[in-house]
Amino acid sequence: MNYQKKSTLSLQDTRKRLTQYDNYVVILNDGKGYQLNKFGKFKGDVDSMIEDYEQLIAPKESNNYLLWFMLGTGALSSILAAITVTNS
Repeated sequence: MNYQKKSTLSLQDTRKRLTQYDNYVVILNDGKGYQLNKFGKFKGDVDSMIEDYEQLIAPKESNNYLLWFMLGTGALSSILAAITVTNS
């Protein structure tokens, strides 16, 4: 399969992306081609590579509990200060 013919990426972008993921592909000895990395982390298992890549690009769920705590504390402090000022 000639990936470049089926891709909308330029040749330069394709090479750049392939070299970023050496767990998935390796450069052939002549430097002009790539093949699946059969000896790396995934041992050439395409399904595992796809699963790993999907986890890699999945949006990370952020836990902003500290931010919400600080905002809540600030709001409560402001309300209590306003009540104290109006009562005096």
